[in-house]
Amino acid sequence: TPMELNWERAESTPSYRYSWINAQMKALEDTRWSIAIPKSSGVAFRNNNPGNLKYAGQRKAEKGSEGFARFNTTADGFRALVGQIILDGTRGFTLKEFVNKYAPAAGSDYGQTIADRLGKPLESLVKSLNPLLVAQVVMFAESGSQFERRSEI
Repeated sequence: TPMELNWERAESTPSYRYSWINAQMKALEDTRWSIAIPKSSGVAFRNNNPGNLKYAGQRKAEKGSEGFARFNTTADGFRALVGQIILDGTRGFTLKEFVNKYAPAAGSDYGQTIADRLGKPLESLVKSLNPLLVAQVVMFAESGSQFERRSEI
């Protein structure tokens, strides 16, 4: 069963939150799920970057096409997206501020779409949201990427 996150402890102890995220990522790897990036997403597919993160020296990344980060695996790209969400949460960003920084050219409809899919108002603090859920919503909005069940071999 997944570990429950103690949000009060997570806010006051960043290392606790990171260890929880790492445990959840490990749980994802241990199941038979993978991240599927549609070929039609272009740069996200070529770069194993489901969230279309710009390159900023992320762990396990190199500079890819059009200034985007290129990862060896989609899991590394997803981890980087989760890390960015956590980082922006520690900066005190609201969901609106996060979306405006993350996709400044996308416009207000994009931000509202993200908020609606999360079932949260744009004024919600990012640190109060589950970063794995935010990452799943963002990667779907950015590239159509989603988790899929790996086929049994």
